[in-house]
Amino acid sequence: AQLWRGEALAGKSLLFHAEQGLGDTLQFIRYAPLFTAQGAEVHVECQAVLLPLLKGMVGVHQWHAAAGPGVEHLPPTSFQLPMLSAPSVANTTLTSIPQPDGYLCAPEAERQRWAKWLGPKRRGLRAGICWAGNPNHKNDKNRSVPSELLSALDGIAGVEWINLQKGHQLPSSLEVRNEAWEF
Repeated sequence: AQLWRGEALAGKSLLFHAEQGLGDTLQFIRYAPLFTAQGAEVHVECQAVLLPLLKGMVGVHQWHAAAGPGVEHLPPTSFQLPMLSAPSVANTTLTSIPQPDGYLCAPEAERQRWAKWLGPKRRGLRAGICWAGNPNHKNDKNRSVPSELLSALDGIAGVEWINLQKGHQLPSSLEVRNEAWEF
């Protein structure tokens, strides 16, 4: 399909696809309903591990798992758009970022499982934290936070930090809640 560059979408189909990591997909999936509102039938291709969370989002005609075992065959579409290109094509400014009040909602079973795991609050605010990306990424030094910088967060009163990081050692410079949990 041809790259979408802002042409009219009414009556057209758009393949909106992930091109980077999980965090980028979570950040830019917010644009899918914007394209649906313009009249497109939106197909999303993304990382399979994110599908259980993302499928609760409205405005997507069909979801497809990206490369890997069991990959679905993608339907032909009028246009295709890499997710990280969406802000530019949509002429996004700081005041026009789509859905600033939230756009993802975990499935009820997962919300219940996490509520059980988290239990009662230990402090006033809970904040999940990931501080590192893929250590094999060529630009990891600019994408991951050195553990010594995390110590500044420890001084924020009333925050219960929840470890959402996988595959990295916990920072000794920040008190992070880390009971064993599995995805």
